[in-house]
Amino acid sequence: MANHGGAASAFVAEVSLLVDELAHETDRLADTVDFREIRAVVAAVALNDGYLTMERLARQLCQTLLMRFPTARRVDLVLTNAEGSGVEMFLERSR
Repeated sequence: MANHGGAASAFVAEVSLLVDELAHETDRLADTVDFREIRAVVAAVALNDGYLTMERLARQLCQTLLMRFPTARRVDLVLTNAEGSGVEMFLERSR
C-alpha cells in the first residue's frame, strides 16, 4: 500500500521479469520463476506502511524482486491506483 496524501490506497501491480531461464533446457521446475513467489514478494513489500509515494514503493519492489530472483536481469513494473494514476519503472541488474 502506498500512502498518497496520508491515506493508504490499493493498487494494481503489473510485473515483468527478464530472466536467464534454464527451464527450457533442463525441464526442471526448480529452474523457473514461480509467479506465486513474485506475487508473495509484491504483497510483502506493499504491506509495509512506510511508503508515502508510489514511486518509492515501485523502486523498493524492483530492488527486492532483483534480490529475490537471482536469474532476473531486469524488472519492469507498472503500479496503478484506483483513481487511474500510476507509475512505471524498470530496474536492471548491474553487471
